[in-house]
Amino acid sequence: MSHPPLSAAQLTALAVLVDHPDRKAKTSITLSGNLLEVIDTLAGQAQRSAWIERAVRAYTKRQLRRQRNAVELARLNAHAEALNAEGEEVATYQVSWTTE
Repeated sequence: MSHPPLSAAQLTALAVLVDHPDRKAKTSITLSGNLLEVIDTLAGQAQRSAWIERAVRAYTKRQLRRQRNAVELARLNAHAEALNAEGEEVATYQVSWTTE
């Protein structure tokens, strides 16, 4: 499943939303009978919605983290040459260690 790229600002806004639950909204989803049986066994039929919400929230956080990491990696890679050059320059100022 391909996801559209999100900006850093969008990722931050979505992370805030997923961490601050709002009022409940009734929705309808279709799940396979086998999956529903597993969920009901794990959560209990009375807790089905809460269990699904926790699972979706955890999955959503992982997806946002993956996208945020990809954005940060792209930034680092874009500036890698300059950062490496700066690191090499700073290394020339370090004093050599000698053991006595």
